[in-house]
Amino acid sequence: MAMALFTSSLLMQLFGQEQTFLGQFCVRERGNYTNSSTYQANLESLLSSSSNTTADYGLYNSSAGQVNAIALCRADLTPDTCRDCINNSSHDLRRLCPNYKEAIIYYQTCMFRYSDRSIFGTGETSPRFVGTTPGNFPNVTEAIPVLQKLLRDLRNQAASGGPLRKYATGEATLQGRVLYVLVQCTPDSQELQCKDCLDEYIGLIQTNNLTGKGGGADIVGPSCNIRYELYPFYQGLPDAPPPPSSPSPSPSLTADFPSPAPSNGTTGNGMHLNLHDCF
Repeated sequence: MAMALFTSSLLMQLFGQEQTFLGQFCVRERGNYTNSSTYQANLESLLSSSSNTTADYGLYNSSAGQVNAIALCRADLTPDTCRDCINNSSHDLRRLCPNYKEAIIYYQTCMFRYSDRSIFGTGETSPRFVGTTPGNFPNVTEAIPVLQKLLRDLRNQAASGGPLRKYATGEATLQGRVLYVLVQCTPDSQELQCKDCLDEYIGLIQTNNLTGKGGGADIVGPSCNIRYELYPFYQGLPDAPPPPSSPSPSPSLTADFPSPAPSNGTTGNGMHLNLHDCF
């Protein structure tokens, strides 16, 4: 099962709400389509329409002929931010995985995937990315049981969230530091599928000693995701689409993020993530 472990740069902490690119998987096993084929026409139509879509509760799913697509935004994003992330991811995936019949792209705030097979409600845990952020827990031995308990509690809360939103956040205190945790499943997942997906990822935290490798981590897959940090990175849930407002001022810190590079296989590397380990 393909999985890549990354250590992120400090920019991930400074720009946690930005559309941080993690990587893409171009799935060889599903084969390729030819230019000017019906599949290409359906895919182009679907990807173009996704840029103008409204993602209800952060979930977008659509089909065009043989092509099926799903996008999931982090549930605390506003509709406009979610739409922007889906728009960017659909354009990037078209460029990064040309002529692939199945591909998936991960950002820190959304994911987008398409395939020539049914992918709605399937409950899948790979391909996935595992990333750690810089920093250290005050006491790793103390952190492990606290994190595991909070993750299990949030898993149950998210899994029982119903067909519109499967998402939960929580905090815990560790020797004066606050631990922030987020879990999410695609709303099309059944309750047991969501629990199983999150359980698998919770297990990865311990088996791969992620708490000993950084102060936070991301585990992102097709049907669920987990993130925890020693700093706040999520906001309250939007109750309804906000009214139009003037653009927010630009942050005082700026950075130029390089464009992601194409991947020829079933794994990809984020351009501002430093490869730490691969297995």
